[in-house]
Amino acid sequence: MPVTKEQLLSILPNARSQAGVFVSALNTAMQHYQIVGPRRAAAFIAQIGHESGRLQYAREIWGPTAAQKNTKGGAIWATSSPATDPGTEDAA
Repeated sequence: MPVTKEQLLSILPNARSQAGVFVSALNTAMQHYQIVGPRRAAAFIAQIGHESGRLQYAREIWGPTAAQKNTKGGAIWATSSPATDPGTEDAA
C-alpha cells in the first residue's frame, strides 16, 4: 500500500515541499517493516509527522540539555513520571 505525495500532503499539509522528499523513504520503510494495513500506515505516518515536526526536521533538535547530560540513561525522567510514582495508578 504505497503512499503518494498527494496522500502524504493530505495527512500532513504543513509538510509542503518536504512531502515529496520523504515519499520514497516512507514507502521503503513501510514495505521493509511490513506496515501494510491502513491502520498501521496511519499510525506510522502520524508518528513520523509528530517526531519530525511535520517532516521539517530530519535530525534530533531536542537536546541534550545540561540536565539531560547529567542523567544516567534517562533515570531522572523515569523516576519523575506519574506512572512510576508510588501510589499512582498504572496509566496503561
